[in-house]
Amino acid sequence: MIYFDSNANYPITQEVLDLYNKACNYKNISAFRYPGVDKALEIYSHSLKNYYGDFKFINTSGASEGNSTVIHQFAPGSTFIIPTTAHASVTEYAVYLEKNNLGRVKWVKPQITGEIKLKDITDCLPADCILMPSVDSETGTIQPIEELWIYLKQNRIPTKLAIDDVQGFLKTRRTHNIGDYITISFHKIGGPIGAGVLLFKDSLKPLIFGKQNSHLRGGTVNIAGIIASTKAMNLFQHNNYALDFWRLMQNKIPVFGIEFFEKMIKDKVALPPKYIIHVNTKNTTDHVVFASLGKGNEILCGTKVKNYLLSKNMLIGTGSACNTNDKTELGSMRSSPIHDAVKIGFIRISFHKGNKKKDIEKLVVELINILSK
Repeated sequence: MIYFDSNANYPITQEVLDLYNKACNYKNISAFRYPGVDKALEIYSHSLKNYYGDFKFINTSGASEGNSTVIHQFAPGSTFIIPTTAHASVTEYAVYLEKNNLGRVKWVKPQITGEIKLKDITDCLPADCILMPSVDSETGTIQPIEELWIYLKQNRIPTKLAIDDVQGFLKTRRTHNIGDYITISFHKIGGPIGAGVLLFKDSLKPLIFGKQNSHLRGGTVNIAGIIASTKAMNLFQHNNYALDFWRLMQNKIPVFGIEFFEKMIKDKVALPPKYIIHVNTKNTTDHVVFASLGKGNEILCGTKVKNYLLSKNMLIGTGSACNTNDKTELGSMRSSPIHDAVKIGFIRISFHKGNKKKDIEKLVVELINILSK
C-alpha cells in the first residue's frame, strides 16, 4: 500500500517502533530507572524547548486531551474565539458550552483558501481565549499565529492564545515563546498514537487529577510513548512533495486555483474535459494537496476517487465535506464559501518523507486515469 495520508497519522519508522516496543517492557520507572531513561527525558525536554522556547509542559494522550484541558482552564461564562475549521476536540466542546449556557463562542469562518484572516479574529475581540490551529488540517494553510500574538501584545490585550499545533509542529518555522498554550500529538510526526504534550506558561488547573506531571496530570507516565516520541522528533524530516505533484499535474491537465475556478463558474466559461482544482498552494506546509477533480461540468466525488485509488493500492484522505452523512459545517472546510459541488469533490493527499518520486508519478497517472473513465 502506497500511503498518502500522513496528516492523519504519520508513518512510524522501524527504529522508533523498536524503541517503543523495548520501553513497553519497562516496569515502574518511579521505583527503578532503566538505563537511558533519564537521558531520553532530558533530550525530550530539550527538543521541546529548542522548538518552542520557555514553556512548562505536561504529557498527555494527545492534542485532543490538551485542547480539552485548555478550555477547562476558563470559568463558566467565558468567551472564546474559535475558527469553524478547528479540530472537533475544540468545536464539539465549544458547542457543548453554548448549548448548556456555560460559555459564549464567537465563530470565525475561513477564506476560500482555508486561511483565517487576522482582522476577522481581532474584530471578534474582546474574548477570554482564542483557540487557533497553527495550520489548517485539510488545506495545509499556515495561519497567522505570530501576527495574532504580536497584535495581542502590542495592544496589551489580555486574551489568552491557545495554539493547536498538531499540523505545524516541526513543519513550520516557529518564533520562540509564541502563545499561552500549545497542544501537539506525536503521531503526526512519526511517533506513537497516544502520546502528546500540552505546553503552558503560567499555572494550570488539572483536568485529570493525580500525582504525575507535578500533580497537573494524573496517570502512569507513558514512558514508552515519551522515549519513542523523542526519537521521532529527532528523526523527523519535513518534505515539500506537493510541489512535485503540482509540477507533474500541470504537464498533464489544466490546474485551476479555487478563486479562478469560482470566477469561471460565475462567468459561465466552458470547462475542459479534464482538470484539477487546488484550494491553496501559497503559504502552506508544502506537503499537502487539497483539491477536487473535474470532468467538464461534473466534479468527481472525493470518496469515489479515494475508493478508486484504494483499488490501485494507494491510500489518500478525503476532505470532511465529502462525508455526505454529516451535514455540520464545524470542523471542516465545509464552512468555507466554496461552491458546494467543489466541496463534495475534496480529496486530501499528504506526503511523508518515505514517499518516492515514482509513488507520486504513479498517483498522478491514476488520477488522470479516473478522469478518463
